[in-house]
This record gives sequence, structure tokens and C-alpha cells, in this order.
Amino acid sequence: MPVSTSVAREAEPVASEPRLSLTPKQIEQFEDQLNSYHAIYSPLFSRKEQRTWSLKCLQGRFLNLKRKTTEPIALNLKDGNIRQMQHFIGAGKWDDGTIIEQHQRLVAEELGSEDGAILIDGSDFPKRGEFSVGVARQHCGILGKVANCQAGVFAAYLSDKGYTLLDRRLYMPARWFTKKYAHKRERCCVPEDLEFQKKTELAAEMLDAIIKKNKIPFRWVLCDDDYGKAPWLLDHIAAKKKCYFADVPKSTRVFISSDLLPSNHKKPHRREAKSRSVAAIGARLGRRQWFKGTVKEGAKGPIVAEFACFRAFDVRDKLPGAEIWVVIRRTLGEEPDYKYFLCNAPITTCSQTLVSLSGKRWPIETIFQEEKDHLGMDHYEVRSWIGWHHQMTLSLLAHYFLVRLKNQLKDDAPELTLPQARLLLSAVLPQRKLDAAAALEIVRYYQRRNRAAAISHRKATLRRHRQRKNSF
Repeated sequence: MPVSTSVAREAEPVASEPRLSLTPKQIEQFEDQLNSYHAIYSPLFSRKEQRTWSLKCLQGRFLNLKRKTTEPIALNLKDGNIRQMQHFIGAGKWDDGTIIEQHQRLVAEELGSEDGAILIDGSDFPKRGEFSVGVARQHCGILGKVANCQAGVFAAYLSDKGYTLLDRRLYMPARWFTKKYAHKRERCCVPEDLEFQKKTELAAEMLDAIIKKNKIPFRWVLCDDDYGKAPWLLDHIAAKKKCYFADVPKSTRVFISSDLLPSNHKKPHRREAKSRSVAAIGARLGRRQWFKGTVKEGAKGPIVAEFACFRAFDVRDKLPGAEIWVVIRRTLGEEPDYKYFLCNAPITTCSQTLVSLSGKRWPIETIFQEEKDHLGMDHYEVRSWIGWHHQMTLSLLAHYFLVRLKNQLKDDAPELTLPQARLLLSAVLPQRKLDAAAALEIVRYYQRRNRAAAISHRKATLRRHRQRKNSF
């Protein structure tokens, strides 16, 4: 099978004014559009106050605030209420599962494509205390080290129409299921029947739920090597009749024919088979077995790398398993960086498709950045199981509203970014007018809160001193 692919031709940049023909009148309608979007979900809340505070909490995600926890949101929104909004997120009895289902139906209707992809990745949330649900000292991706944090597993959707998050799971470390943590589970209202699951198992659970509902069309499942290094997960995806394209560690072993000829697809004989690591295979490839390909169009022009694509057999129980693609990507230059991928796409899959897939996982990282930098996904002080899931559910809804808004405005503002869309929306939301009386009320609130916190801390300190004294 030929493995050549073309590199995108370099086009001369054209200096021109970005097209932005939006009018103030259009922007003034953004609040009505948000209200219409909320109305899709409003019937799923059983009580009137839940419908009220769900809209307020959604509005708060779009404000120009340094911190988007419930308190500053309530203080800055017109008719905001701190206690009511805190209760709505942290302990409110509303079913976020039905909200997620409606969200997925909407994404399927508006972004759905048969060639779409599900992206699986994790995102972590650093925490100072030890009483938030699922918190533990574990590897924290955002900090790049072991730290006190919560860990989430997320599924996103990608098509040529856009991308957004679909679902979320909170990873509960094994220690949280020990007797020592029983009081923390009770305090955080962790479901009594919850059992320990690895992150890969949480990913499979989300995929199974999406496939079972059969609402979201997709062909591909993309993941990094945290998930790609789990053979059982790749087999699980294949068993669901989906194609995986997974990053894998360089130590991953496969069976290949000794001459690496793509035309030789005969399965190695079990007695003669010998597996090799993908890194060792890449090191011995000849110059003719590499070709240049365009990964994607970046902000500074096309991103080009060298690729090698060939058929092999995965390793199962130390023996040849299913026939798959091995894709190796290396950067240009004297000291290239290598990336390794496994894919179970059919043998007829063209090399350009494999090249393109190697650069399609970036949207989920972009989503996390947009969520955390602009929509307050990680701005929360809830500690309970239900609070974490409510927080993430609202984050999903907020992000997708901006995706919809951008798509609706693409004719008038084709280069509009999600942060820019949020900025425009914030200008028309019903915010509290900060006059002298309002400012004085806010100062009184903070002084009362600070006094209560100081008294609470003092009592806790005295209690610890008494306990130490009694221990001697």
C-alpha cells in the first residue's frame, strides 16, 4: 500500500482586516439567546427556584471575574443570592444525569457527524485541604508533579462543525474505599454502592453510555498514552465496532514482518513470532520508509512532521493478536521527538487520514484551557460528590453555549474566539449596579464573613491546643 502523502503548500499570508460585522444590536440579543438555551434544560429542574438559580449560575460563568466561585458571582449578578446558589450547586436535589443526556442530544443534533470522534482525557484540580471528595496526593497533570488534587476523566466530541465536552467522571483513589476514609465518604455523600474504578474503566463506562444511547454519531476514539497503554481498553473499543487512534508508550510491543513491507499482511506464525517495541522499530526504519505529512494548520502555518505507517499485530498474552496500524511521527530537525500510535482502522485507510488523526487530540486540551481560564470550571469550593458533578455539568453547558454562539456568528465574525464571545456576552448580562449603597452592602457582607471565619479558626486552634495538652 502506498504511504506517501502531500505536504500542504505554503501560501503567502494576506494582510487584511479581520471580518467583524457584528453590531451592538446583535450583541444585545445574546442574553435572549442564553435564556432560550437555558429553556431547553429548564423543564428538567423540578422546582421553580432550581430553574432560577441554574440560570444565575450559568450567567455567572460568563462574567468578567477573577474568581468565579458562587460568592463573587452572586454578589455581582442582579438578584443573586449566595446561600441559595451555594445550596443549588453543592447540595441541590436535581438530577445532573438528565441534564447531561439533554446536552448530548443537543450536541448530536448540531455538531453530529458520522466521521466524528470521541476524545478521552483527564484533567486535574489542585486542592489545599483534605476533605474534598476524591482528593489525594496523586499525579497532577496541570502542575506536572505529585500534589494534593482531585482527578477527573472527561469525554469530548469533535467533528468538522466544532468541539465540546460530553461527559465527566470523578476518579476516586483506592484509599477512599478503605475503612480509614469511611467518615470522609459519609461527609462527602459518596454513594454507598460506589466501587473503585481505574481511570481507564471510567473512560470505558462513558463510552459505553454514549454508544448505548446511540444518539451521538462517531467513528473514532482518540486518547493519550495514559489510556492507550491499556490493551483491554483498546480491545473494548474495537469490540464496540469503533476505531481507536491511541498514543502509546515507546515500550509498546507489536509483531511485524522482518522486512516491514506494508504489502506483507500474513500473520506471523506463533512459533516464529517475536515482538519488538515501537521505538526499536522506528530506530531501524530506512529513509525511504518515512514521508512528510501535514499534521494540521497551526496559527503560524502548517505543522509538518515525518511519518512512518505500517501494518502489524498487537501483542496479547505474548502472542500475535489483531492486525493494526502502527503510526510513528517524528519532528523535523537533527534531534527529532518521536510519538507512537496504534490504530485499528481498516487496511484500506489512507496514510493522510492517519497523519491527520495524529493531530486531532488537541481540542480537548483547548477545551480544558477555555473552561479553566474563562468559564471557572476549577473555581469551586464544594466538597461533596454531588457538588463536584453539579459544578462540572454547569461547566459543560456554559462551554457549549459559547460554541453554539460562535457557530451562529460565523458569517459575521468568522475569527471570533470563545474568550471573545464570552466577553461580548458579559456586556449584556444583568449585573448588579455598583453604586455607593451596593458597595457598602458588599463590604458589610465581607466583614461579617471574615469575622465569622476568624472566630471559627480561633475555636479550631484552641481545640487543637487542648487535645495536645490532654495527650501528655
